[in-house]
Amino acid sequence: EDLMDDESVSLFIKCPNSRGYGDNQDKFIPNPSMSSSLHLSMWTFIGKLMGVAIRGKYYLNIDLPSIVWKPLVGMKCDRIDLQEIDSLCYNIIDKVSNIEKEGITDEESFADVITYNFTTTSSDGRQILLKPNGDKINVTLKNRFEYIRLLENYRMHEFDTQVNAMRRGLATIVPISLLPLFTWRQLELMVCGKREIDIELLKANTIYKHGVKSTDKHIKFLWEVLAKEFTTKQRRDFIRFVWGQSRLPTKSEDF
Repeated sequence: EDLMDDESVSLFIKCPNSRGYGDNQDKFIPNPSMSSSLHLSMWTFIGKLMGVAIRGKYYLNIDLPSIVWKPLVGMKCDRIDLQEIDSLCYNIIDKVSNIEKEGITDEESFADVITYNFTTTSSDGRQILLKPNGDKINVTLKNRFEYIRLLENYRMHEFDTQVNAMRRGLATIVPISLLPLFTWRQLELMVCGKREIDIELLKANTIYKHGVKSTDKHIKFLWEVLAKEFTTKQRRDFIRFVWGQSRLPTKSEDF
């Protein structure tokens, strides 16, 4: 959790959707500007933490999207992964690709609707030239597919440097050749555990000591409050207070 909240380092930043667009507005992504040798060593360390989480079942409370998990298991990302973190960029690509469906078939009408040039805004707010002098080159009906290709390529590979460093760190703890055997969702579960706090799972694996019984009135009250009154964040805070982790294992055998 501190990895996400530490503003002094800012290794992770909120995804563009956090501004109020699309889904997954609570997801974090690697900060693409953190690419110095010092930052890369930090990314490698995060990969090592992931490996330790897998081996020791010490789950990390990191909320990353599929565009980060997929490359870690060797899977290719697609436009849907981009949509999950930046719906506006996805909509731009979709609109420019299918502009004919809106009845736009000539350069003049295209220029009235599309006023972009060969630049984009990175996830951390920097202007990126998609090609040399891109800020001086307008997107036209003729060159639009080149624009889409360059835009999509940049946004899909925006975090490659950081993710590759994480993968190198992960490889020092777990056999990296085995990761393609898992889906990205399985890797996320192994590293982070369940996102939602399963009260029944926690209840079934709670050990009572010093004369305390599960049938005691105050224990019943505790479970009732956890199940019905606490928010998801409050449940995570409770688990972190009593156990030192913010997420639960996926099954009883892992407790």
